[in-house]
Amino acid sequence: MNEGADIARRHLQNALTEQEWDEFEQANGYLRDEEEMLNDSRPDELDSYLELLKKADFYYSRAESTKNTRRSRIDHLGQSGKTEGVRFFV
Repeated sequence: MNEGADIARRHLQNALTEQEWDEFEQANGYLRDEEEMLNDSRPDELDSYLELLKKADFYYSRAESTKNTRRSRIDHLGQSGKTEGVRFFV
């Protein structure tokens, strides 16, 4: 294996002996326990905020990557929102 390379857990389990795997699990078990503890101790407001933030990031990225053409700017009334050629009376 290359040093510093990412490796899947199933490949690591196949490469290690049973004793080495048990030691690895025990050594990394506290990380999962701490992560679960942090997730359990978060307020509900933070969870709902993070969910809204995730949705906002998704829709913003989708809007940014969508091709912007003249036809895509036309609304459901067939209007583009441009005021070219329209006279306003004051």
